[in-house]
Amino acid sequence: MPVRKAEYEHVSLRTEERSDNGKPNYILTWFPLPKHRMRKTFSDKGKAEFEAGRIEKLMAHGYASVTELPAPEMALFVMQCKQMNVKPHVVMQFYLAQHSTNGSGEKISIRDAGNAFVESRNDRERFSQLQYDSVRYQLKHLIRSMGDLDIRQPTVEMLDKYIKEEVGGAPKTRWNHATTLICFGRWMRVKKKWFPLNSLCAFEELERPNVPKKQKVAYTPEEMTRLLVFTPTSLIRWMVTGAFGGIRVAERLRLKGEHWQPDHGQFSLGADITKTKTERIAGGSAGFPNLLDWMTGIDVSDQESIVACRNPYDWTPKIAKASGVPWKHNALRYSFASYHLQKYKNPPLTAMLDGHSVEEMNSTYRGIKGVNDTTADAYASITRASVIEYAREHQLTNPEWA
Repeated sequence: MPVRKAEYEHVSLRTEERSDNGKPNYILTWFPLPKHRMRKTFSDKGKAEFEAGRIEKLMAHGYASVTELPAPEMALFVMQCKQMNVKPHVVMQFYLAQHSTNGSGEKISIRDAGNAFVESRNDRERFSQLQYDSVRYQLKHLIRSMGDLDIRQPTVEMLDKYIKEEVGGAPKTRWNHATTLICFGRWMRVKKKWFPLNSLCAFEELERPNVPKKQKVAYTPEEMTRLLVFTPTSLIRWMVTGAFGGIRVAERLRLKGEHWQPDHGQFSLGADITKTKTERIAGGSAGFPNLLDWMTGIDVSDQESIVACRNPYDWTPKIAKASGVPWKHNALRYSFASYHLQKYKNPPLTAMLDGHSVEEMNSTYRGIKGVNDTTADAYASITRASVIEYAREHQLTNPEWA
């Protein structure tokens, strides 16, 4: 049952019990404009009450100051706003945005603000290393382009042009950059109070590009076999843990010797390994039987990386060129999911192994071209011996790892 504190006139501070751990959350809400609610959530009571008191004073002083405004001038101002079809508070916010930062005229460069934002993401309890690295890269790009500008100088048009022309690339790349800039703008406005609180800044008004959903593709059993023939020893575990274990790229690079359970032929992926922060098993009796064949003979210590090569995508173009098989982005996992689903016809099982939802499995991985019962059986039968035999029959180079 929410508990409200009644000593505030302009803000509401209530306590709610969290459903996951039973601890209290402190919910602060207020209406800086009619029908425009603002909300903040705190886990610390002292911080919540301090912020409630600060906003209460600001709003109380603001309402009190309204009574001191000269009525004729205010009536004329409101009438002119109505004739221009613009709301009075929008004019005021525009003036404040151009002349001050919540009362301070101090210049803040995008470089300084960007570096501070990146540092705010260097918190392993709240953000993963991948998130931190992504934000750092994207803000570095922004700083290189407009780091000397004041944070209030860029317009939506300038930022939109920056995303389209300077970031460029695929829609997903531009979508990621735009999302980071939107978060950056909100952080400057809400956390740092560098922008007027009641209106979005230019960074927050960016529109993300549409990202078309790509059709999933899988390798045929022969294509997978040819790729493995030309895969170097340092990269073979990276290939097979994706192709026959369904493990994501970043997860494969985090695998240590302690995660492999040879007695069960499976990997035990903890929350520190998985993208979804959810524990799961890869392989085992529910997975493809050939994974155990490829992982036989692993001789690494508990803290040693399973995958010896740390820069796999430097090698994939070379493997594709040597094998004559085009490299298909993320197709190792796509192949695992589609063939496993076809072979065992158990969507919840495949989803559990692959780290997807059952809905995603049913909507995305069914009906992929070339996937049928025959090819699924052939794919699950790709072993060290079969790859070596394929290389011999087709007079190809003997695999380096053989």
